[in-house]
This record gives sequence, structure tokens and C-alpha cells, in this order.
Amino acid sequence: MRYLTSAVKITIIFILVFFFSSCKQKEKVDEIVPLKGVMGVFERGVLSQDRAVLDSVYSTKEVNRDSLINSLLLEISNLKSSGSATGGEVRNLQFTRRRFSIPEGKDSARVELSLSGENIKGEKNLEVFLKKRKGEWRVVGQDIK
Repeated sequence: MRYLTSAVKITIIFILVFFFSSCKQKEKVDEIVPLKGVMGVFERGVLSQDRAVLDSVYSTKEVNRDSLINSLLLEISNLKSSGSATGGEVRNLQFTRRRFSIPEGKDSARVELSLSGENIKGEKNLEVFLKKRKGEWRVVGQDIK
């Protein structure tokens, strides 16, 4: 009878371990790959100043979507035309750094990007805010600093 009790305890422990390991939340690392894909398209749209490309990654739910894209394109255009180091036009504009932040239990993310290029004094920082809707990540806002 004593062995039966031990066997029951071991079985219960095994079931609990199995249950809790299967209920474990999806790793956030799994979300990085789709985010990188969206951010790659976003970066290509920013660098080429292509509204159609940017339009494809912005959320259709955002009321101010057009103004977000227009303000981003205006900021990038101003940045390219006003090289501050030597007074010339900015060339070879590129993204030099990405940092992803995904809050636990949320379907939102923040990506910090750095822009640099010839004739830019220092780096310009760009924060991009994303939300996951129906399994797809979409840009919902940005902030250039």
C-alpha cells in the first residue's frame, strides 16, 4: 500500500510538471522574427521615402495613419537636406541600431532605431510603436528624437 501512495505522488507530480510546462507562455523570441520582417519593410520605406511601402506596414485601424506617414516622410526629407556637420546634403543614410522591447503579456512592441549617415552630427533616434492584431504586427506610431 505504501508503494501505491508513492506511485500516486510521483504520478501527480509528473502530471503537474507536464501541465505547467505546457501552459508556459510563448517565448518572446518567437515574436522577434515577425517584428524584424515588419521593421525591415519599414526601414526600406523610410530610406527610399516610398509612401506605398510605408503604407503596407502601418495599421489600417489608426485614424491618423496618413498624418503619421506624412510627418515621418517630412522629417526624413528635412534630415536628408540639412546635413549639420558640413552643411552638405546627407548621404548614405542608414539604420545603425535596433532595440526591441516587448512588454510581458502585451500585444504591443517598441523598437528603437538609430539613423546615421554622412554629414549628420551624431545619430538621430527613431522610436517605432507596433501592435499585433489578428496575428500580424503593424506600426501604429513613431517618434523622432
